Amino acid sequence: MNYIKSICLLALALTVSTSYAQDKKEHKKHKKEMHQKKEEMMQKKEEMKAERAELKEQRDQLKEKHKEGREAILAEHKEAMKNMTPEERKAYMEEHPELGKKMKEHNMNMKAHKKALKEKHVALKNKKADAAQHKIEAKKERLAYFEQRSQNAEKRIASAKERIAQQKEVGEITEEEYAEKLEKILALEKRNNEHQEKMIAKKELLKEKTRKLKELDK
Repeated sequence: MNYIKSICLLALALTVSTSYAQDKKEHKKHKKEMHQKKEEMMQKKEEMKAERAELKEQRDQLKEKHKEGREAILAEHKEAMKNMTPEERKAYMEEHPELGKKMKEHNMNMKAHKKALKEKHVALKNKKADAAQHKIEAKKERLAYFEQRSQNAEKRIASAKERIAQQKEVGEITEEEYAEKLEKILALEKRNNEHQEKMIAKKELLKEKTRKLKELDK
């Protein structure tokens, strides 16, 4: 009878060992996938940073070009118009229609460039929002994975408790050995519980980030 019980306990131990090995293999695979996703997100972040810097440079150049264009058009008229009132400036422009035409063309040209830059800025803003959403989804996926892993750990811990209790019952281990094994299992259980508490806190943080992202989209 004791021989049969020993065989059953050995089979249970092998099952738990196989489950742990499978979990370890899946964890390694998941870790590799998460690392790859993180690398991709970091690359996108650097690309957006470079794009943002480029837009700023284009905006500064456009501002300078607008100023230089006005200076060039008003060159010979600048001194004459220096202390004019708005009404006097309007009258002067009417007296010099070619000047008014050039200024209008220049302003329209600058307006078109500003519109193009604004569209690029909006596109970058949307890209940043998409990246933030993608990051949140990746974190949700990671949390879901660790939640499942934690649940699997709970099952293994419960199985281990049951296994050593049976071993003690059939006399395979002494009371001291049982106490020693149980202490190790309880230490793992404590670590798993602490891990679960951290995941709960991270889930709440993700909820807050998701809420803020939705507010930005409004």
